[in-house]
Amino acid sequence: MVALLGILGVAGLCASAVLALVALFKGTPWKTVGWTAGISAVLIGTAVVLSGSGTSQPAGSPGSGGAPATGGQQPAEPPKTAEPPKKDLEVTETHTESDGFVQYVAGTVKNNTRRTYGYVQVEINLYDESGAQVGSTLANTNNLEPGGTWKFRAPVFENGVKSYKIKNVTGF
Repeated sequence: MVALLGILGVAGLCASAVLALVALFKGTPWKTVGWTAGISAVLIGTAVVLSGSGTSQPAGSPGSGGAPATGGQQPAEPPKTAEPPKKDLEVTETHTESDGFVQYVAGTVKNNTRRTYGYVQVEINLYDESGAQVGSTLANTNNLEPGGTWKFRAPVFENGVKSYKIKNVTGF
């Protein structure tokens, strides 16, 4: 629409220039030339305003993006950002626990898909107090159903483990 108005405006401007030249050489009344020039100016002005390339607007005027000049108007809400898509297999929670003999890294994996996973595995790195890796552990299960959750427990046999990091969750 804006492009069409811009083309019409330019065409009108050209037509008014041609008519002005013809009027000079043939003695055409200036009223005809004036009407043509006036219509052309209106079309050009409309095209410029609609395309947003006209004069700048003061803050608070409609379309300026500034703060409202008078009460009663609410600022536009910022655009909502979409949440990042969930992973097909997602670790939703982790913690450590012990049965009195063995330490475990435990948690929950959720299947966010509509398919059954025949096999799912959680891989975990283990670190000592200085942050050096001292080992790894894993847990696995079979047949995790669509939308289902799995409460895993991965045994920790290394001594001196102070922290852990979930490295990977895979399934097929």
